[in-house]
Amino acid sequence: MKVKRIYGILFLILMIGAFSCQKADLQSVLQSISFNDQTLNLKVGDTQTLKPVFTPDSFSTLPVVWSTGDESVVTVSQTGIIYATSPGTTWVSVKDKNSATKGKLVIVVTN
Repeated sequence: MKVKRIYGILFLILMIGAFSCQKADLQSVLQSISFNDQTLNLKVGDTQTLKPVFTPDSFSTLPVVWSTGDESVVTVSQTGIIYATSPGTTWVSVKDKNSATKGKLVIVVTN
């Protein structure tokens, strides 16, 4: 009888440990990268530093890669600084280096 009771207690301890680990793992996954606005309007010659929003925000120091859909309209540095070079519409995206999670922002440049 004592052996069954010990096995029962061990099983209970293992189950509690397993469920508490699962919850922590779910919180440690980058869920999304976004921007506060969907569109940014600039004039030719403007410079802007983009600040993406990470969910959860504990991922805000992740290494990211920046890109633009059309470098003739907007250039983007790897620190998120964009420069409006000519009129047009394009997008800028920021992607987590370690996953497929990314966010996009539409950029409209006018004279």
